[in-house]
Amino acid sequence: MDIFSYYLVAFILGLMGSGHCLFMCGGLMSALTLGQPSESTPKILFFSNLGRLTSYCFIGILIGFLGVWLADQHQLMGKVLRSMGGCLLILMGLYIAQWYPGLKAIERIGAGLWRKSRARLSPNLSKPSGMFLFGILWGWLPCGLIYSTLVWASTQASSPIQAGLLMLFFGFGTLPMVATTGLFSQTLSGLIKRKYVNVVMGITIMAFGLWTIAAPWLMSVHQH
Repeated sequence: MDIFSYYLVAFILGLMGSGHCLFMCGGLMSALTLGQPSESTPKILFFSNLGRLTSYCFIGILIGFLGVWLADQHQLMGKVLRSMGGCLLILMGLYIAQWYPGLKAIERIGAGLWRKSRARLSPNLSKPSGMFLFGILWGWLPCGLIYSTLVWASTQASSPIQAGLLMLFFGFGTLPMVATTGLFSQTLSGLIKRKYVNVVMGITIMAFGLWTIAAPWLMSVHQH
């Protein structure tokens, strides 16, 4: 696939995994807007999600440097890293399908630090700068979905900038679920609570993972 296809895949990963985002971050968004004037809600949603996506992009660039450097050291290392990214996608798919909750261990790491930091920033949510900083911190929230996509993005990109853009498109995919409120959010919540929806999304993500693992090895066989 070309890089533009990977951007689409990253967006789809965010969209399919956003059911998890609704349960993990939807309550956070509700807490942010609770007690605020209704006219402030769009501004809060905009600046906090802008900060969150900024963090995703920055983390993608940061890890992208590491991924590209390691891949340049040896051709085999690049294949191994891609296989790791594919394995994490498979774990993500198992998690979303509710077949194996292994990624929850990642989310428990640093949860206490997040709660303390959130308490410090919450009083400053009346200002756009405070909302943006809150979003920046939100982007570092321990999340198996984000970390799995991050490893995948760092192994698919040919440059750190591309890795950052892949994470940005992943973030775009999560926006419809995370940033919606009211009736539409309740409708989405009801949909993703259906077992078959989670299973279909999980299987699709696992298929991405299997392709990520197999593609570089198949290309090597074809070249020989």
